[in-house]
Amino acid sequence: MPTSQATRDRILTETIRALDESGDRGVRVARVAQAAGVTQGMVTYHFATRDRLLAEAHAQRIAKTINDDVDTGLAEVVEATSTEEFVAGVRRLTSAVLSPDRRVERKRRLNALSYSLSDDELHSAMCSEYTVTVNRFESVFDAGKSRGFIRSDLDSRAIATMLMSYSFGLVISDFDEHAPSDAALTAVIMAFVEGLLAQSID
Repeated sequence: MPTSQATRDRILTETIRALDESGDRGVRVARVAQAAGVTQGMVTYHFATRDRLLAEAHAQRIAKTINDDVDTGLAEVVEATSTEEFVAGVRRLTSAVLSPDRRVERKRRLNALSYSLSDDELHSAMCSEYTVTVNRFESVFDAGKSRGFIRSDLDSRAIATMLMSYSFGLVISDFDEHAPSDAALTAVIMAFVEGLLAQSID
């Protein structure tokens, strides 16, 4: 018999699927329940209201894309044994963030962030998800400091916040008719990253 958490996760998965297909308007509790193989009452039991269901689905969908970005370079960065390996992991993470499919995700993230300004439930859910993600990034830079790759005078959480900001801030280039090339953006981002290093690389 499925656990309560498994049921909740299934409901969220189907809600996210509906969001991807049709946006907020396409999310109908009855359809979500049917797709998840549960009753409407079960959806209400886990999420109380449709608004709460939407809030958590938006937050989880956004967290997944952010965490996909983190996972792309996380293992390599954390396990790096040299400054060069550390920088290579960050470069691969940057390449993933600049990939075409991330443009769609940035627009979704922008939409959800905008929506959260007038929706307290979504704002609260997104704050929780973003905090967990910043924690993960912070741990990466703490690990870099402990191995002597990152400058010890810089706050790890501030570094994490700055890197997440550049990742999301790339939405600006999605609206720029004269956006710089990915190569030009990568060069600037890596110049910033090199400024974080405890020692320069050749």
